[in-house]
Order: sequence, then structure tokens, then C-alpha cells
Amino acid sequence: MLLESDMKYQQGVRCCYCVTARSIWFHLFLLVVAALFSVSPFYASCIAWTTNTKKGVAQTRASISRRKIWGRGGDISTDGVATTALVNENEEISPQNKKKQRVILLMDSFCEYHNRYLSDRARDVYGVRSVHVLSNYMTGYLRSLKQEGNEISSLPLIPMPSSPEEAIEWRRQLVDKLLQLDVDTNVDTSTVIENDNNIDVIRNRNNDIIELKGLICESDPGLDDAERLSMWLNITNHNGFNEARRNKFLTISTLSSKNISTVRQQLCTTVDEAIEFATTQLLLNPEGLVVVKPIRGCASDDVFLCEDLESVRSAFGIIKGSTVLGSPHKKHCSVLVQEYAVGQEYAVDTVSKDGKLKIAAVWKYDKRPQPPTIRQQSVGSENKGKVDGSNDDDDDDVKGRHSQVYYATELYDDDDNDDDDDESRNDNDLHPLLPIIYEYLNDCLNALDIRWGVTHSELIVTSDGPRLVEVNARQHNMDFVPLTDNAIGYNLYDLLLAAYLGDGDDDGNVDGAVAINKDEQLDWELVPNYPSTRMNGAMVHLVNNKKGILKRLNEKALYEIQAMDSVWDLEVYPGFLKEGVSYIEPTVDIKSDAGWIQLLHPSKEIFERDYERIIELMPSLFEV
Repeated sequence: MLLESDMKYQQGVRCCYCVTARSIWFHLFLLVVAALFSVSPFYASCIAWTTNTKKGVAQTRASISRRKIWGRGGDISTDGVATTALVNENEEISPQNKKKQRVILLMDSFCEYHNRYLSDRARDVYGVRSVHVLSNYMTGYLRSLKQEGNEISSLPLIPMPSSPEEAIEWRRQLVDKLLQLDVDTNVDTSTVIENDNNIDVIRNRNNDIIELKGLICESDPGLDDAERLSMWLNITNHNGFNEARRNKFLTISTLSSKNISTVRQQLCTTVDEAIEFATTQLLLNPEGLVVVKPIRGCASDDVFLCEDLESVRSAFGIIKGSTVLGSPHKKHCSVLVQEYAVGQEYAVDTVSKDGKLKIAAVWKYDKRPQPPTIRQQSVGSENKGKVDGSNDDDDDDVKGRHSQVYYATELYDDDDNDDDDDESRNDNDLHPLLPIIYEYLNDCLNALDIRWGVTHSELIVTSDGPRLVEVNARQHNMDFVPLTDNAIGYNLYDLLLAAYLGDGDDDGNVDGAVAINKDEQLDWELVPNYPSTRMNGAMVHLVNNKKGILKRLNEKALYEIQAMDSVWDLEVYPGFLKEGVSYIEPTVDIKSDAGWIQLLHPSKEIFERDYERIIELMPSLFEV
């Protein structure tokens, strides 16, 4: 067991799970201010309980396997933009002799292990610049905060243009600035296009000097803007604009129109419509459940499993009139009611290259309504979060309406498919599951016209086959790189860069500038359609079932967890650390987790033993 002096404390703020329109916006704002505007937020000195990572151990264990571990490369500047000038300093540059510079656009880059990691890898492995852009949604949000009195003097990241006409000038300025950076290799690329009035714009250059290879959006609310901007700029690899990729009702409707198996659903504008449809579904469903949710959302926000009509009525009232994710001035005027698909739920991370699909990772969810049973009591968010068995004596739970809680997101492999206790399994499950998932998801993405880029999809494998829950044209919102690098041998981002930048006839951006680390480039053609794992890996979500002022943090239990063979890294969030100060509330969804633990181990027995022990310790971590 490690001594207290051996414990590593992590300074600063943590990355947000996803960009939503609720309370985490405030934390996102503070993160933006700290990372982008060079302002220290008031809680920048907070510490988080975390282990020393066991990277040396894990890499040693993985070294005997068949694939190379892809490491993280390079540093990032204080505002997260790659700072290496991609020009051979001994080479004389002339516009006539330039090759097209390949550039990728990264939208709403706030997280060090998402777009900022991607920016580093593009620069260090392919010699390609990344330009960081703010979506209109994020730009508007930050400006509204400034109008409310928050001190935001500038936006170091480039706000996107607001129309196709503005996009023409926007792109020209981008070309001008990149040309200037090539001439002056001492210029920090983090200053790209702050303002046309404070840069020396090089005029009369060819607008075709750059090729925009792709646009990757990190935030959920920015996905609409990302698709619009891709079209306006005529980005090489883009999918056009399609609202069905975000509207959950349109997603399922589109698949159904293409004869792809889906859940039954109805979009309801009145509570009577919802009750009528739910009545039939509750009778037909073997679990006696029906799903009520908004047409747009993320992280299971306002997604309810209802077991009776009264809970359907209550859930309908919560959702209708609430703010639409990504559209702060729009309210939900309808509510989606869907059949509850009975089976195991999986998350699938994919990359597409001109219609060719490859699965980067398949994750199996451990989601449990009990213990604890999660109840949400009222429309007001201040009253959400009741947990049976907690120290709250109120008994105003809405019976029958509950949401499931994530306990773990575990890497899946057909070789480990030994879930004998899974009631949804049948004779078809004797066959490998990954080929079935691949073919089904390939049909789904084709139906939604997704030919390029990343997706994070969720589906449930029922006794009748897979049923799609949703598709998200973004990354999986957790720090998956250490897990997949070690357990599989590569990760989603390296696969994405191989799709966008891996063509062998396009090395380097300018004369003399070649790929910096060609050995670390993935060969797209050699990567299998779906992966196999060489280690067991999982992200464990710390679930809290207590409500009140934190009295004591159970460090003895944390030390025990830290010393486990499978634990790679862990963190308890700052809001759960200050004894006598922190007011903690029960976990009701993935955004209200108390922290996380990354598990990696080649032995299934040791891996499962450690996970089961962590589950046993969770209820004792926090005392109120």
C-alpha cells in the first residue's frame, strides 16, 4: 500500500464529460477561461485524489503482444494549439513550389485527451497542422457570459463563419495566415487568425494552397455547426448535413425506412398520445418497461425507463418544454416514446474512410438501476437525484420512473463472450457477435450517409438481433486512449488520422516537411474491420449513493483500490474531496459520477476480482 507521500495530486480542472446546456456549462466556462483565455479560475488550485499511473507496468505486460503500443506525442501550448512550425528551416519557401498544405479543423477543443491529443498526433506523426475553431453555439455562449459581466477580452480560438458567404473570406484569411507562418517559423501557430486588424495579412495568394482534410467536433452541441462548416468550406472528407444524425426520432425513422430493424417509437405532442402508445408497449414488453426521452440529448440526460402510465405522464412533463441540446432558444415541443429493447447494451466506436467502416473499439456497459435505485422526483433539477437507501428520509419518489446508472464501460471481445447469466442470450449468441454488430452498424451508417470520420454509437443486442439506440458523430466521451492503446494496440484517433492523412502519395505539407514519425502511422488497410483484445480493460465509474455535507472520505478504501493489480489510474473529482465543505449528491447519470478508475490487466480472473471488490467498496467511499 502506498504512503501518502507517494500519492500524486493532480492540479487544475478536469475536462467536462460533454458539452450540455445544464449545470456543467458553468464548469465548462471556467475550463475555457483557464485553458483558452489565460485566466486562472478560482478553483484552479483544487486537487484531485489520483494514483501514480502504472504505465510502466502496463506497457511491460503489453510488450509481449503482437502489436505496437502507440504512445502520446508532443506538447501543447497553453491554449492547446500545436506550436511546431511545419517548415524545414533550411529550405527556401516559395509559393510557386509549395505543395498543398494539409490541415484539419478541430471544433470546440476543450479536452486534453480528445481534440488536443488529436492535434498533437497530427503534428508529430503526420506533420499536419490543426486549426482550432469554435462552433457558433459555443461562441454565442461565451459571448453571453461576457455580456453578463464575465471578463473575456478575446477568443483565441477562431469563431466559425456564420454564413456560406462569410466562409469564403474566412478561408482566405486562413490561407493568408498559414502562408505567413511558413515564412516566419518563429510565429506561434496558436495566434492563427485572432483578428484581421492585428495580423500582417499576406494578400494575393492562391486560395488553393491548403487542403482541409477533415473537421472533427468534440462537443455535442457543436455537431450541427460542424456539418454546416464542412459544407461551406468544401472540406475534402465530409458527410454533408443531415439532422437525422442527431434527432433521435429521425434516426430511427430513417433506419426503418431503409428496412433496418429498429425499436418501435412514436413522437408525441400531447401526454394523451404518450399514454396511448406507452399502454401498448408496456403490455408487449417482457420487462414491462417503456423509454421516454427527448429527441436530442447526450449522456442519458432526461432519459427515463417507465414501468407504469403515471411515470410516463411524469417523464413527459419533465421533457416537454425543456431546452433542446445545442439550441438554447428552442424548447422541446414533443416527447419521444420508444419500445424498451431487452438485451445487453454496447457502445461502438468507429471510423469511416470513404464509406469503408472499421470498428476501433466495442464497449460493454454495466448499467444498473439497483443498487442503488435511482429516482428523479420533480421537474426542478434541484430536486433530482433521490437514491433508495441514502440518508434522506423524504419519501416523495415518483414510483416507476427511474434511470440507469453506469458502473463500468468495459472493452468487449468475442473471445470473452462467456456471459452465461445474460438472460437475453439465445442460440444465435453461439456465433461471434462482432461480425453481427459490424454488419448492422455498417447498414445504419450507410442509411445516415456517414462515409467519413468518427462515430460513437450505442445499440442493444436483443434475442432478435441488434437494435440501434443512437448514433453520435463524435468521439466516445471518456479517456479511452490508454485503455485501447494497451488492450488493442491502437486507438480511435490514430485510426481517424490514418483515414484522413494516411495516403502514401501525400507526405508532408510543404517542401522539405515530411511526416515526423512515419513508424507510428497506422496502415488503414492492415487494421481489421473489428478489433480483438490482448488485455482486459475498463473505465469504472464511481457511483455515489450519499446526499449531504461530506463528513469523511474513505482514504483507506481508496488506498486499497490504488494498490490493486488491475488499476492503471484513478481520480476522485474535487467536488467529492473537501470534508466538511463539499455538498455531495447521489449519482443519477454519467455526468454526476464521483470519479473514475481505469482498469487494465491480462488476467481475466484478476481483472474481475478487482472490479467486484471496487463495487463492494463504492458505497463506503463517502460518509455524510
